[in-house]
Amino acid sequence: MRIAHDYGHRAIAEAFTPCGQTRVCQLCPFFKKFVPRNKRYMLETNIYIVKPGIELTLNVRCVEIIASHISPDLKEKSCSILANQIGVAAVLSNQQSVLLALTDQQITAFPINEDNWSAKVKDSDRTLLLKFSNPKDRPLIAQLLERQLIINVQQKTNLWRLSNSRRIWYEAEPSITVDDIGAYRRYEFSAIPIENVGVGAVVDISTAFFTVSTVADFFRENQSELDLKRNQKRFENFSLRQKGQKATLWYDSGSINCNCYFEQFLKGKTCSTVQDVRVNGRTYKSLLDYYHQKGVTSIQPEDPVALVSFSGLDRPQPVAANRLRLRVMNEVLPKELKQVDKIEEETRCRYIEEFWKLLGNKPLGDNMPEINSNFWQPSEQKVKRIKCPNLLFGQNKMLIAPMNGKPQSHKDYYQQRIKLLNKFGCFKVPPTVLRNIYIEVPNSIGIEVAQKLGEDITALLSKWTGKPIKFTAQTYESFDKAIAKLRNNINNPSLVVFVFENEEPAIYFNVSYELSQWRVKRITSETLKDFYRQFKEAQVPFQLNDRQLPKGIRDWQSFIEKNALDILQLMDCIPWGIANTQQYQAQLAIDVGWDKQNFALSLLTNIFDKHDLSFQLNTVVERKLDTKRKLSTKLFFAIKLSNYSKRNT
Repeated sequence: MRIAHDYGHRAIAEAFTPCGQTRVCQLCPFFKKFVPRNKRYMLETNIYIVKPGIELTLNVRCVEIIASHISPDLKEKSCSILANQIGVAAVLSNQQSVLLALTDQQITAFPINEDNWSAKVKDSDRTLLLKFSNPKDRPLIAQLLERQLIINVQQKTNLWRLSNSRRIWYEAEPSITVDDIGAYRRYEFSAIPIENVGVGAVVDISTAFFTVSTVADFFRENQSELDLKRNQKRFENFSLRQKGQKATLWYDSGSINCNCYFEQFLKGKTCSTVQDVRVNGRTYKSLLDYYHQKGVTSIQPEDPVALVSFSGLDRPQPVAANRLRLRVMNEVLPKELKQVDKIEEETRCRYIEEFWKLLGNKPLGDNMPEINSNFWQPSEQKVKRIKCPNLLFGQNKMLIAPMNGKPQSHKDYYQQRIKLLNKFGCFKVPPTVLRNIYIEVPNSIGIEVAQKLGEDITALLSKWTGKPIKFTAQTYESFDKAIAKLRNNINNPSLVVFVFENEEPAIYFNVSYELSQWRVKRITSETLKDFYRQFKEAQVPFQLNDRQLPKGIRDWQSFIEKNALDILQLMDCIPWGIANTQQYQAQLAIDVGWDKQNFALSLLTNIFDKHDLSFQLNTVVERKLDTKRKLSTKLFFAIKLSNYSKRNT
């Protein structure tokens, strides 16, 4: 489960797979508002246990697939047809041509026809009894009940989903709309087997953001040139488009909702003028003809067209642009929406309880098992509490971890870290620590911002390290020229804060890869400009005795502080050490780029003995040059990890 705080201690509730191994579930624990007198804590989850727990059994029918070749895709497609057209949950069995269907009614045979093949699905007149007490049956039972829950959601609610995911559903209308962006409450369904407990039905709550405007609205031609440029800029900002990456869209075809990816807006084209449209092996006179034959009569001849790509299709397809909306990433949300997806535990709990009420007394459907009326509370044996460690700072100052388990004590503990760092300095500073850092920013940002960034960061670094840290600020015209200037004009590689434009796609990896001898801290230009703009706007007279600084100044200070902490690590400094012996000596992190060719490895070592406390963080950035992917990713990582571990032992 996700980690949450258990009245001060961290609590992790574990679900167990049939084989007895711990399974970390994508769930969200909640906390009771009270603690029993004889217990230190009570953890409550978002899981409802299906009755009768470990005694649960399911009667299923065996359904046969008859085809010349039976692939996993064919079996899953058969399951989808059973769910969508008949309302019967089905899963793959361990037999090649057999599905297990959760029904006591005989299933009428039906065909599956594609361009180059066909298949038939029919009832075999055989039944099976699945038992939770049999470890091999538990995953099948959980998957059947998960799919049965989703069928009931489809039948009894007005939630909708994208066709590429059965388990994630959205509310019909946004809960809030700000600056043309709607926040849609999202429900994720699952069922999990929990050893010695039963099958748990799970609903998790999150938020997704889509534009209210369609792609047609952003690119419509009946607007001034200035408005068109402004709307296209909004489109690019909302989509976080980068070279080589495409904006994610929600496409409402009229019959299904699905994901697709923006290619281009077809200026001057309409649904009536885009002709000879071929879909699923069939040719239509025009895009308008296609929609009308599919029953989407709201599409008009003059409706504009966009070109989009779909997963699984080798070429882009034209679609009506007014059926497309942008998926908005959290990074570009307006301030009013930044916290919408941060749902408090009590509110999340209330949303989940309200959802279950929508399904009535039979949330899994008629003639299906019932569920318990209360959230599952794991026993003491299934909960681990992770205590915070004592921390060491400069001048041998120690921050004692809270022992009373009170939330406020833990908040104070985390807040004290920066205060003690400011007062006593780093736990460890190498004698040869870097004394000069470079600030590289695009010309579009300017030297003034670069100077302010350098001044504020080095002021903190100097305070924390007790050493005078200086900076050199420079602007650059292009990424390639900046790299060349750093590599060619500076003899001794140092540390650089590299601010880059969002439009440059792989810079997160390219900067480190091209400057392999340098230590690199990366910041996006949009982030820097946003914080600096708010900082400048906050430069208005305010009383020194005000309780706090203006928000724009506080946000800038927090931005500087977080970046300075990152840079401190790049300087091989340890801001604070762990005073307690840990149960591990190393942590390895792997970060893979969106193109699966750029990646980074970071190794944190934590060695503690009676004579010394040693922390070290090493990061390498690599590029997989095998563009044709002949070398498997697993083998590639194995080779790199082997070489990496040899260098760090």
